Amino acid sequence: MLANGVSHITSHDFLLIIVTITLIVISVTMVYLAYSQKINEKLEEKNKKKNAYNEMIELKELSKKLENISPTNNANLTKYEEEQEERAIISYDELLKNKNNVSIGYESTELKDDIEVKKIDLDSTGEIELDPIKRKNNSKVTLVSYEHEEEFLKSLKELQYLLNK
Repeated sequence: MLANGVSHITSHDFLLIIVTITLIVISVTMVYLAYSQKINEKLEEKNKKKNAYNEMIELKELSKKLENISPTNNANLTKYEEEQEERAIISYDELLKNKNNVSIGYESTELKDDIEVKKIDLDSTGEIELDPIKRKNNSKVTLVSYEHEEEFLKSLKELQYLLNK
């Protein structure tokens, strides 16, 4: 009877079995591909986080190294630049050392329409103390000079007058 049952399979039944098996194989393949893609995405995300963490550690190490480096002048100066640095009233290094020593002094403070107006004391503002050798020579670097501003303003007015002729 079993042999009879197998012999009754028609070509239509055989085709149906092959299509069913093919669909099962395709379904299993698609599930496998989707799962492997999901695993790859998780691995890529993990690698990105690991790389970002490693970069952050490298940046921290680099910043610590930069903090520990002494601020020496490692630039290769030309002969002319060395000459200018020696003859300068105040050097770049002195400016860096004294950048916090400059203060602005005010003569008076007024309140006009909710705005605080301060008058700058030009005699004591903007002077940088120099090193002892240059102090002996009575050198001072003045950041604000009222006389030069007046001369400049007069020159601008003359220029404007000449342009308007």
